Amino acid sequence: MSTSPTLPAEGRAGSSKSGSSGSLQRGKACLNCRRRKMKCDGIRPTCGPCSHAGRAEDCEYADAQGRSRTQTLLDTIKRLETRIQELENPESTAPNVLLFDPHSTAQLQASPGHSPTGPSSPAESSRGGPPTTIWDAEDLPPEIAFELIEIFFQNVGHVPWFLHEERFRASAALPPGNFDRPVPALLTAVHLWGIKFADSDDLSLHAPGILAQALSQIGHALAGAPSHSVVQVIQAHVLLSTYLYHVGRFVEGSVHTDAAAALAVHCHLHKLRSAQPTPPRATYMDPICVVLPEPRDQIEEGERINAFWVSFAQDRVWAVVLGVPTAIFDVDGVTQIDTPWPLEMEVYERGWLHPELRTSGTLKAFLNGLTTGWPWENDSTLTRLAKGSALLERATRLAASWRPDLPDATGFYNDFLALDARIEEFKTSLSPISTLSTMPVPDRQRLHATHCIAQCASIQLHAAFSGQNSGSRTKCLEAGLAIIRTAAAARVTEFSFLDHGVAAMWAAVCRVLINEIITVRSLYVDPTAVQMPGREAELFAALDELQAAMAHFAPTSALMNYQLGRIQQERIAV
Repeated sequence: MSTSPTLPAEGRAGSSKSGSSGSLQRGKACLNCRRRKMKCDGIRPTCGPCSHAGRAEDCEYADAQGRSRTQTLLDTIKRLETRIQELENPESTAPNVLLFDPHSTAQLQASPGHSPTGPSSPAESSRGGPPTTIWDAEDLPPEIAFELIEIFFQNVGHVPWFLHEERFRASAALPPGNFDRPVPALLTAVHLWGIKFADSDDLSLHAPGILAQALSQIGHALAGAPSHSVVQVIQAHVLLSTYLYHVGRFVEGSVHTDAAAALAVHCHLHKLRSAQPTPPRATYMDPICVVLPEPRDQIEEGERINAFWVSFAQDRVWAVVLGVPTAIFDVDGVTQIDTPWPLEMEVYERGWLHPELRTSGTLKAFLNGLTTGWPWENDSTLTRLAKGSALLERATRLAASWRPDLPDATGFYNDFLALDARIEEFKTSLSPISTLSTMPVPDRQRLHATHCIAQCASIQLHAAFSGQNSGSRTKCLEAGLAIIRTAAAARVTEFSFLDHGVAAMWAAVCRVLINEIITVRSLYVDPTAVQMPGREAELFAALDELQAAMAHFAPTSALMNYQLGRIQQERIAV
């Protein structure tokens, strides 16, 4: 991306005039004009067509070796990562000075480095260095782009997706520059996930370049984009955050999770079909609001409803996994969540939303045990996921507020009991795990994640008291064993991808089992304790089973690999 100032108007006009006497030498046009099939005047740092189109940041030229600045930067980053690894591990790296044949054309491959924001994915590291040619969103051969979209939608049930599939496919087939074509960042994110699901070594070589392009595009995705594209930008943020979590770039992933949540709230997607009137302005400050146009139909309205709840669920789960505050609040007034619970896209397609339906305090009502909204809302997989995520975050936050010297211990105890009952009630409302084996893989994966989240909510709520209270210790153990049974019933090893922070939840279950093993062993030296023959062996068997499942995903998931490494270290204690 160019940071140099553009030529003034008179200077540019003179340069264009002098350049019009002859055609530009082949290969001297900027890369953006080449992709757009436009005549370039070759002016640097920003050519005339890019300047007139308002795309100065996209104007870049290849160097003498035919590489763009993006490719050069990627090569530089790779060299710096390699150097960091050499400095951190001097005993395990090759010497800095290597002799080579000056007549050889072979290039040395840089060894994979460690991301400063999280553990790198084993699968990504094993791919080697970047390919000679790095595709970007507009360089993808049409047949490759089409195939990647096909692969993506064959596996779309594994990732958080809320847009209407047929409409997206139709708009993606439109030519570049068309008003209704998806924003480039979303298309690139879909291509990136298509490469991930294709599981092809040849295609995977291009994943770093595609990811770099998507991250560049998302930075200015809203600039000049039509208002109806905002929901597409939210979808792009969700896909990118999920991918970044998967490859171990947790801080970057959280940035995009926060961006999706903030954008959803800024566009008032938390106030869709609100029964509460807009409060009058109480100050002299006139807030700057983003007002989306009225949805064209119920499908578009459904996309907005589901966009909010996907952003909400991701915000809640990853706030717990990363130990950070949530980006979406739910208090009285402008931040109260009034949007009704999401439905399956088929419901929106049938036009079943009553025009006069209005809701208020959707999340508050659920947490307080009240049933509101549509009678069929509980059949939505996204609704169950969003509700489970809300309970997980609420349990984590309530447990963290406990202190022995708490002024209102009675109030805390009442809130604790009410939330515990609400979690148990939610668990019983989920489809039994015995039905998992009959479901398609995507449905199995979503229900498996929801069961994990619900059981983990119990663990989070009771963990702080499990050392002193036998009832809380039992609750944690029962929830942990239920998660292991759910994984077995769902046949998780058939999944190509695990989302929703499941890796962190499995690690929490391992810690529950390790602590229980230590507790059981302590009973051996207590003559007054009730002995439990074979109990320790059962706990070890459960721990082995879950660690085996974690080991299955560790080679392709940086998050799972990281959590498994931590558990292996902690298991040494037993």
